[in-house]
Amino acid sequence: MFENSFNDEPKKEYISSPVSVGAGKKTVVIAVPHTGQMVAGLETRITQWIMEGKYNVKQMFSCIKPTYANRNHIAQEFLKTDAEYLLTIDSDTIPLKNPLNMIDYDKDIIGGVYPTWKNDAFIWLACRLDTDGSYKQYPKEYRRGTKEVDALGTGCMLIKRKVLEAIPMPFVDKVREGVGDRELGHDLYFCKRAKEKGFGVWADFDLECEHYKDINLLPLIRMFEAR
Repeated sequence: MFENSFNDEPKKEYISSPVSVGAGKKTVVIAVPHTGQMVAGLETRITQWIMEGKYNVKQMFSCIKPTYANRNHIAQEFLKTDAEYLLTIDSDTIPLKNPLNMIDYDKDIIGGVYPTWKNDAFIWLACRLDTDGSYKQYPKEYRRGTKEVDALGTGCMLIKRKVLEAIPMPFVDKVREGVGDRELGHDLYFCKRAKEKGFGVWADFDLECEHYKDINLLPLIRMFEAR
């Protein structure tokens, strides 16, 4: 499922020169945060998307722990370039269509959607803010086309430059006061902070992504048996 494409020792890997260059094209950095491994096939897909030739593309692969520090490092390196967009794709995630095409929507923040496991069920990581302050997935009938949402996972996310310029240290966990445990993960908290600054957050529900995880099969089996 996963291939070892990198050395085990964590290291910073800086942004490449543009892979595809053309006058008048928008410039985007494709960044893959990883921990030493990448799901097989992602590098090939990225090459295919770049070769479609619609954008000037720079690439970055970064291995820093913990994850939110890796994302912040990527954001800092991105801002040193002249690129207009940052596209982050997690090393365990493969978009089923070219995510660079999300640039055409001209949104501040937009991302593809993918499932993850929470407790004994899966949820899609495009979330609405409930009245009790928690984040819940949208109902199935909402999850079509391109829709504004309250928060997204960062596994396949396209961000305009102005958003990262406006939010120093964009990726931090929200910590519960008085206890110190995590109240909100850095991906959802980033979206919350961006919306508070007036930026829009959108999901492309037609851009589904494969999300590779090692899971306990028993809850999955029980869930389907209970149907």
